[in-house]
Amino acid sequence: MKITAFAEAIWPCIETTMDYLVELRKGVPALVTPGLNFSIVLGSACYVEGVLEALLRELLAFRRTEFNRIEIDDIDSRRAINTYYGRLEDDLSRSVGRAVGASAYGEMFSLLAGQRRYSEYASTNVGIHR
Repeated sequence: MKITAFAEAIWPCIETTMDYLVELRKGVPALVTPGLNFSIVLGSACYVEGVLEALLRELLAFRRTEFNRIEIDDIDSRRAINTYYGRLEDDLSRSVGRAVGASAYGEMFSLLAGQRRYSEYASTNVGIHR
């Protein structure tokens, strides 16, 4: 069976798994403890990245809601702006899923929080995937 996509986020399950591994660690042989510690650290990093990704996606959705509130009477202008914003949103959505490391997340949070312009973001290694 090949899994090609996840319907739900996995990160909420990781927190429970890490708690379980911490408890399990108490009764294992000394040789197994370092392996469990490694799994706990790695799982914790995945959990943090999952939370950051979820926050970025929520912030992107909020920005989309804000954008939709702007009233533009001219249908051609509205269509052009929707197309442009849709491309930006698609790029950001792909970038959220590919972000690795604190600097990538920091740059995206700065952009979505309105502290950075898209042109500055796009010139980094994080932005604009072709």
